[in-house]
Amino acid sequence: GYDHKKMGITARGAWESVKRHFRELGVDCQTTEFSCVAVGDMAGDVFGNGMLLSQKTRLIAAFNHMHIFFDPNPNVAESFAERERLFADPSLNWSDYNTKLISKGGGVFSRRTKSIPLSAEMKKWLNTKKLSITPNEFIHQILQMPVDLLWNGGIGTYVKSSKENDSDVGDRANDAVRVNGKQLQAKIIGEGGNLGCTQLGRVEFAKLGGKVNTDFIDNVGGVDCSDNEVNIKILLNALVNNGDLTVKQRNAMLYEMTDDVADIVLDDCYRQTQSISITDQANVAQIKEQLRFIHSLVLKEELNQAAITDNAYYQKFLVGSFPQLLQDKYQAQMQQHPLRGEIIATKLTNYMINDMGINYAHRLNEETGASICDIAIAYSTVKALYNLGELWRDVEQLDNKIDSALQLQILDSMRRSVRRATRWMLREHTQFESINSAIEFYRPVYSDLLNNISEYLVAEEVTTLNNTVASYVEQGVPEAIAYRIGIQSNAFSALDLAHIVEKTQLKPALVERLYFQLGSHLQLHWFLEQINQQGVNNHWQALARASYREELDHQQRLLTISILKRSEKLASIAQVDDLLVNWMDENSNLINRWSSMMSEFKTSQSHEFAKFSVALRELLLLTNKVSAS
Repeated sequence: GYDHKKMGITARGAWESVKRHFRELGVDCQTTEFSCVAVGDMAGDVFGNGMLLSQKTRLIAAFNHMHIFFDPNPNVAESFAERERLFADPSLNWSDYNTKLISKGGGVFSRRTKSIPLSAEMKKWLNTKKLSITPNEFIHQILQMPVDLLWNGGIGTYVKSSKENDSDVGDRANDAVRVNGKQLQAKIIGEGGNLGCTQLGRVEFAKLGGKVNTDFIDNVGGVDCSDNEVNIKILLNALVNNGDLTVKQRNAMLYEMTDDVADIVLDDCYRQTQSISITDQANVAQIKEQLRFIHSLVLKEELNQAAITDNAYYQKFLVGSFPQLLQDKYQAQMQQHPLRGEIIATKLTNYMINDMGINYAHRLNEETGASICDIAIAYSTVKALYNLGELWRDVEQLDNKIDSALQLQILDSMRRSVRRATRWMLREHTQFESINSAIEFYRPVYSDLLNNISEYLVAEEVTTLNNTVASYVEQGVPEAIAYRIGIQSNAFSALDLAHIVEKTQLKPALVERLYFQLGSHLQLHWFLEQINQQGVNNHWQALARASYREELDHQQRLLTISILKRSEKLASIAQVDDLLVNWMDENSNLINRWSSMMSEFKTSQSHEFAKFSVALRELLLLTNKVSAS
């Protein structure tokens, strides 16, 4: 099996969290020095590997059950090399550290001594005037030092909340050294070990601005690695039993795939912390939605159904869950894997949650009544149509190149675009033979919009789009990516437009021109912005806002079809524009009434939900008259 310590997989997984926390503080911890206090010693798997994951780590202090290490002003290069030396020999501990490399005022101290004299340098870090201190009090103060990172690579619970008693923690051995979350002055906690903090301790720390995940998020690398290992061994053992591999070949192959397995695991660690950060941007705005979600944590089990696991489109998840070496040789044998359904369901669940957030499926189920399987299929269709995977990876490549908050905002905007499109698909109940056939139905119009949108929008909207793209570019986003992000809202219309093209049998360019010009002249695009900006205070208002948006899209689609059917010989953009002008002249009374209502909307900066309902009713009257004529 895989040697987790040799792979350093638990520490490396936790370091993905640490890197993200630093990145969100505007720091690249792989290129910029940072201060650190840590729990453990170099012989430990998580501590030892973790303290070698950045050559910029300034390890100020560390402790285990035997020693306390303190280096007030470490030489980064020399201390890194010394930690490497200790890590290479598991028999060594902090007492074997070359004290000549420790800066002035530091040292290595036994926890068995009665008292530790404090140097001027120690006093400064500990913010104390005491001349000496007991080992336990020393550790208690070290945990409160103002450093960038507190790395937990050891055993024990060292942080609780001020509302908890030590007896609540259940770790009597560390009662004397434990601190409260609000006493911590570290900016970040990295929990490579388990139970380093109580959950309330983490909350208290986070409420004061600290960056922290739960331990099972940070140290998931080891568990993830074991899961992959089990799935791989089941496949390989079946091959051995069938005579396709010898045991020796099986073992060699397992070893050969070590780095590939690590890459799979680290990608999971990176993406799940990213998903959490995107969701965290919304802060308390989604709290009620998340509370509703907590009561229905059953997603993976609901996706383990034949509608998903026997769907040809999802077979790539089964194959993709294994290292490339196995993909190249044994795809057919993977179909006989005993955990085939569970692997597909798990991978799909991971993709959905990492892309769309933890409450995505539950939210759409509440809003549309669609089954979890139908939601997954709609999500997969939209993701492929939007080429979300490639765009998402392109944005990820901007790590440490653009502001982290901007990066998360971009990813959140992509989430909202996909959520809107999947909701549309679920509401439309359009049936396709397969996911691929659905993608191919929408792709021509979607691609045309991406390439030619400026030909269909009014000049003012083109300027707005260009300004949006320019704003992203000014903030460091490459122009091609900035354009893909800026066009998201307009590109959504491809879903309606594809059906209009099918119904009218006209060229996509003509349909798209009328659709967008109509939307502008009737101020439907502006009205949509007002709906999107309308704040919600509860679940029902959120449902109402979504229904208003869908109703507006539906009315624009019906109006476009009705107008296009007035002429059978449309062949140019000019003819389309003339058709729209004539239609507006013929329906000037109803259009003027609608325009007056929009003008009334513009007189106030905030709107009641009832106003949207009344306005949409007025638009429906216009649509019905046009459709009947």
